[in-house]
Amino acid sequence: MANNEFNVNGEVFEPRTIDAIGKFAILWSKFENDWCGNFCSNNKIKQVADSCVSEKWCGFITEWQEFAAALKSRAIYCGYEDCEMYVDNMGALEYFGEEPRSAVKGFLKKQEQGTFAGGLMAIYRIRNNMFHGLKGSLNEQFAFFEAVNKLLEKIIKKD
Repeated sequence: MANNEFNVNGEVFEPRTIDAIGKFAILWSKFENDWCGNFCSNNKIKQVADSCVSEKWCGFITEWQEFAAALKSRAIYCGYEDCEMYVDNMGALEYFGEEPRSAVKGFLKKQEQGTFAGGLMAIYRIRNNMFHGLKGSLNEQFAFFEAVNKLLEKIIKKD
């Protein structure tokens, strides 16, 4: 094992993965503090997205689209040909009812004003997975975290 790798119970994490996940943790913490008053929930995300989308978040549609593409790629990697089936199996969203699942599906179909809450709900699910049990190999999710981080950086810088 190289000095710049991190090994946990035989799983080696690449430096770029460690950097991307560390960046995600920092960016999400900043987003949750600045936009959600340190208490994030699907309802809070909906309120934030509804109140800010038109004036602040439409200016970086490319980052929303890149995140949607990364989320779709993740669904395919996980064995789902249909992104809706992937979303239906997002356990954390299931816990909160049909509205978050519908919001994420809407975001995946069309990344424009009115669907950003679904994108943020998907990121919130990623945050929950990070802190409540890893899902799959993190090294294989590097590109996914990069897309999430680009989007969160844009949101935070627009604040």
